[in-house]
Amino acid sequence: GQSFERLAGVPPGAVVALWVDPTNGEVFAAQRVGVPGDEQTPDYHLLRGTPRAGGFRWDRQDLPKPYNTERYYMVMRDREGRCWAAGGRGLIRMAGWGRAPAEVALQPSGSPKLTLNGLYLDPQRRVWARTENGLILFDGDQRRAFDERQGLPAPWSNALLVDREGSLWVAAEGVHRLQ
Repeated sequence: GQSFERLAGVPPGAVVALWVDPTNGEVFAAQRVGVPGDEQTPDYHLLRGTPRAGGFRWDRQDLPKPYNTERYYMVMRDREGRCWAAGGRGLIRMAGWGRAPAEVALQPSGSPKLTLNGLYLDPQRRVWARTENGLILFDGDQRRAFDERQGLPAPWSNALLVDREGSLWVAAEGVHRLQ
């Protein structure tokens, strides 16, 4: 039968988010040092596992305060090589592995803050963000919002996925497809 194998060399700590780059097999993860309830301030950081003969080489990227105290639930890398992480503070992006993080505004300054509900990567390696007010597509340095004016039935959505033809599917009040 099948069984799970624990990867050697992963630094100790709870992995809270995981993504595998489909182009080269690199593994990206968000990790927490300290166990909930241990009265220790959580310390979140990122990991990158680079495939090599016989396993992976693991690199750790520490996050500066305040980014290191919030739980991350999604990590990924876009087509420009930028690393993204979604968590309690919202969305952060690094220009590349080892670079300093910067917060990414989900909408123009002066607008009410949006809650990030999910982060997805399409086959073109563009980043899609789910918020309570619709979807946001980050394509390079461009940002495009999708809401009820573009045919979403509600400002919220429960899930996104992209099929093999590249259509974006949205689960909300029914199932909808952007072609």
